[in-house]
Amino acid sequence: MHQNTQQPMTSNKPYLLRALHEWIVDNGCTPYLYINTQANNLRLPAHLANENPLVLNSSPKACKDLQLTNTDISFQARFSGQVFTVHLPIDAIIAIVARENGQGMTFEWDESSADVDENNNSHSENNGDSGDKQEKLRKSGLKIVR
Repeated sequence: MHQNTQQPMTSNKPYLLRALHEWIVDNGCTPYLYINTQANNLRLPAHLANENPLVLNSSPKACKDLQLTNTDISFQARFSGQVFTVHLPIDAIIAIVARENGQGMTFEWDESSADVDENNNSHSENNGDSGDKQEKLRKSGLKIVR
């Protein structure tokens, strides 16, 4: 047998985030980032720090100078009319989905650090999405925003 002497591979998460962001935008949809606000090294407007998970629109129309690197995501956006530079470590991203249809991907994260609303009775239409995907979002404290 061939011995594998390669170095361990780096995380594929930043690569998947970039690809999914581009795919969502190329298909005329709005990319929403779900963020664990309990993560370290976040730079967000203070009034958003208690929302967990936080959902941010990362479309080209909503943000300026979007940078998706292997370690973080940063961009400028307006919050209550004020320009703010947002900084999100890759580890803080828990999902990227298209607002219009819920297509995207969730990533592993520490559910215990999020405020999960067990009594969330909001319902969304199932536009051909698998029930498993929506159930995963519900269990992780996420809801599909349409």
